[in-house]
Amino acid sequence: MSEYNHPESPQDWHPEQEKKPGIVERALDKPRQWVNKVVAESKLHPEGRESTVGIYGGKIKDEDGKAVYDMRGFISNVDRLGDERLRAMDDHIMKEPVKMALKHPKAFLRSISSRGKRFRTFDAQRIDEFYKKFGLDEYYAGHPHGIEIKRPEILSRGYNLQDVYKMPELGIDRFAAAGEAARYLRQLHDKGNGGLGDVVVMDFQFQKKQGDKVTEPVIFIPNTIYDSEKITSPIDQKATDLMELITSVGIEEFKRSQNWDEAKRAVKTILENYHTEADDKSEKPSVVAITKSFLKRGRMTLPGDEEAIDKSRRGSKLSSIIRKPAALHNTQHMQVQAEQSVRLKEILTQSLEEFLADKKSEI
Repeated sequence: MSEYNHPESPQDWHPEQEKKPGIVERALDKPRQWVNKVVAESKLHPEGRESTVGIYGGKIKDEDGKAVYDMRGFISNVDRLGDERLRAMDDHIMKEPVKMALKHPKAFLRSISSRGKRFRTFDAQRIDEFYKKFGLDEYYAGHPHGIEIKRPEILSRGYNLQDVYKMPELGIDRFAAAGEAARYLRQLHDKGNGGLGDVVVMDFQFQKKQGDKVTEPVIFIPNTIYDSEKITSPIDQKATDLMELITSVGIEEFKRSQNWDEAKRAVKTILENYHTEADDKSEKPSVVAITKSFLKRGRMTLPGDEEAIDKSRRGSKLSSIIRKPAALHNTQHMQVQAEQSVRLKEILTQSLEEFLADKKSEI
């Protein structure tokens, strides 16, 4: 058990023992919920059943017999611009903002004014290049109004990983589904030699279901790309994807089971299915190792997560205050509450360390 002494099993778990959200987190929670409802312009509607998946940043329309994810309109533009600014705050979080502003004022101004390394786009040429790179052009194509969904049955008949977690009535083995998603992510990473830019549970749409298992995942309307003008190495891109996936799966499993042990099991499932024998044989750091390094350095920013950062890497009190608005994007994107962040980050870090230690001992 960790130094924070959080109980592991549901019968011993008491919400009042969790870290309570601060004034800033409480003040931001209701606006966050309101924004979430507004920017989710519609919901996924699979044939014959409900879904919890919101369609953000656009609407799915029929245009001349084609299914199009239309990214035009006021709400879509606001959501896309808001995502860009909040994501930039997360990508550019600084340990000591005051020192940086005094010693490197130009770099400081560039950091706070520029967009992040990743952004949503519906530039047809850019998005087509992205789809071809990852082998997704079978399913999607650029369109003047957004993205053409070349195989709309993916949405109308598929099973989303978010629904697997949030809808027990579907009767789907969520651990097996998480493993399938991790293997698929690794396949995309190997094919494209880079990251997708946005990977959470709602980004996996399974095409087939047999019994309690789902198979043949496809990424759900991908529209986030890395800025080619900002140098981000392929392995850092991949590690960012993996970090987002284990965070998203970890918190969804905890919300489903109310059991941190089960959350840790879910994270381990992701790591076991993402990691390959090629990683064991390589002399270079693996994606899993880089992911651990990211978490140790304070990424990703989550509400109220300062206690989970290594003390040697924590910044000043001012940096801690700045970190709160920087966490807005991931608070929304990951649906993580402040009272869960510290324990979640502990689970993620422990899982990565134990996994890497086990792999080292096998060599």
